[in-house]
Amino acid sequence: MQGTISFNESELRESVGVGIKELEAIEHAFASTAAEDFTHPPILNLPVGANGGRLEVKSGFVADLPHVALKILMGFPTNVDLGMPVWNAMMVMCSAQTGACTGIMMDNSYLTDIRTGLAGAVAAKYLAPEGTQTAGIIGTGTQARLQLHALRLVRHIDRIVVWGRSPEKMEAYAKEMTEATGLPVIKAGSIEEVMKESQTVITATPSTEALIDNAWVQPGQHITAMGSDLVGMQELDPAILGRADIVVCDSREQCAEIGELQHGIASGDLKDLSLVSELGEVCIGKRPGRKTADQITVCDLTGIGVQDTAIANIAYVEATKRGFGKTL
Repeated sequence: MQGTISFNESELRESVGVGIKELEAIEHAFASTAAEDFTHPPILNLPVGANGGRLEVKSGFVADLPHVALKILMGFPTNVDLGMPVWNAMMVMCSAQTGACTGIMMDNSYLTDIRTGLAGAVAAKYLAPEGTQTAGIIGTGTQARLQLHALRLVRHIDRIVVWGRSPEKMEAYAKEMTEATGLPVIKAGSIEEVMKESQTVITATPSTEALIDNAWVQPGQHITAMGSDLVGMQELDPAILGRADIVVCDSREQCAEIGELQHGIASGDLKDLSLVSELGEVCIGKRPGRKTADQITVCDLTGIGVQDTAIANIAYVEATKRGFGKTL
């Protein structure tokens, strides 16, 4: 019987990243959710301690993959004061045939970061306008970086406009992304400026109030909103959801509870949840993606377990191919 292989963060960073192979794996995982018998497993979300900590567990089964991943994510906001990361995660892999534990990935949230960025690219593949364009980025953190790199896998970007609350972080972002991409990065003075200048916009913030006003959204624009993943978090004016020609999410049930959809439902702007497509349905052509240049499209991403299973499977293959890992 094969033993359990443990992989560390550096091994996993050498094995997978924001690339075409990984993008295809994430798209395949989304497509699997469109099967008639697929069920989105609920997230285990548990408050921990008195410092705002929480434990989150996600999982998802993809029928043709050999392993199922169980992701354990811990978040402690007060870790900032300790000079420690706010988020920490690991993945446990089990055989989809026997249930035996096949792998432990001590990735410190790296795999979560990668699969989250790639989900944005899957959304953009089907919803973002075609042609050379300006990408608008709202936020200056890890996802503001990875979402841009992933977007460039599916669209030709010739300019970047970024806005962040901190001028210092915005400056650092602009410098880093110019060096990484060779593209000009404009530091916007406001979110409204980002919306005026961009064709595809990505919001990647921990905001608890609407950042993008409905009045700023232009015909033909696409927005991927991926910051809201808890009750009360919000980045979009809910009127945008009522106005958009196409609204897509990763999970209707989950986004209605913790994503942007929660606010569209509460405000009455989103009157019929059944009209919201799931990204997997769009991937297989069951529901339409963008059809015309003037459509306004929105994708609400909260993160689902099949993404974790998909990235863990490809990481396992690529890491073992390189001779990485320690058998326990």
